[in-house]
Amino acid sequence: MFPNSLKNAHLHTKFSAVIPYTDGSRTKFLALDKCLPKRRFLQILDIEHKASEPLELKYDHEWLTVLFLTNHLLSVKSTYNYLPGPNNSNERYTFTPTPDELALIANKFDSNFTVPSNFICTAPPYNPNQPSSNRNKQAHSKVHPNTTTFCEQLCIDDPLALLLAQSTPSSLNNHD
Repeated sequence: MFPNSLKNAHLHTKFSAVIPYTDGSRTKFLALDKCLPKRRFLQILDIEHKASEPLELKYDHEWLTVLFLTNHLLSVKSTYNYLPGPNNSNERYTFTPTPDELALIANKFDSNFTVPSNFICTAPPYNPNQPSSNRNKQAHSKVHPNTTTFCEQLCIDDPLALLLAQSTPSSLNNHD
């Protein structure tokens, strides 16, 4: 079974493709650029949906497993970081999940990969009536409780929490 569509963001360029399969089905892939001025980082799409089915997002089981398997490679230090490669035969450098690793992650999620519909607002929304001098300031970084819950369930580190733990407030908010 192949997905009808895949979406990705922050790929540093816009890229789209249609992947045909021998059974006649296809997957539409769309990646969007970084969120910067004059970049194509946003696109509005009409996505077909059967009214008889629930409207929900799902985590990708294989990608969750790759995140779990590569958590030890995460670094928030501003230095060069070591990544394993084929020249070091004692260390894993490909992270295509095995059936046992996929089963481990399925167990962590009780085989339910539905993204919870429990958004929590942690910053004020855009207000066009707010004076522009206040609107142009860099928002303060905050760890989001939904991300914390997700990382805890998957047993991985939250990169922002790690970054905030090693940084002083002045170094994080030097845009003010």
